[in-house]
Amino acid sequence: MHKSLIPIHFLLLTTFSFATYSQERSVFVGTWQGYVQYQAAISGAIVPEAHAVELSAVRIEADGRIKGASIDNGCSFLGLTKPGPINTILDVDLTLSGCTYAGLNRRYNGNIAYYKNDKNAVLSVTSQKAGGGTHEFYDIKATLKLIK
Repeated sequence: MHKSLIPIHFLLLTTFSFATYSQERSVFVGTWQGYVQYQAAISGAIVPEAHAVELSAVRIEADGRIKGASIDNGCSFLGLTKPGPINTILDVDLTLSGCTYAGLNRRYNGNIAYYKNDKNAVLSVTSQKAGGGTHEFYDIKATLKLIK
């Protein structure tokens, strides 16, 4: 019986491509700071106790890891980034935990975009849950400056 093997050069290229970001994407690597807005809506109704605008720090590593925290509302996040459709965008998959409003503690997807002229990045992630006659929508947005 003949088994198909993955060529070693393919494995090396695949491993290397996830090891570090390209020169163009390296602009994302570092510590970012700014205000993060947290919002939630359930069945179209805004949830006031979820709404917060917090000074936060976000760290993006060269290997794609992202982590951060907002002290006042207790939210910490941890996740991964990967190259997006163009060099100035990273796709983001992160999970929030420890938030004072427990509904925010969940997995989010979205992106972070770098704006060279303004020297800032905009993070935008959402999470949705539908079922049982309700629809939950969670939204996190931030404008961040690199502080290294």
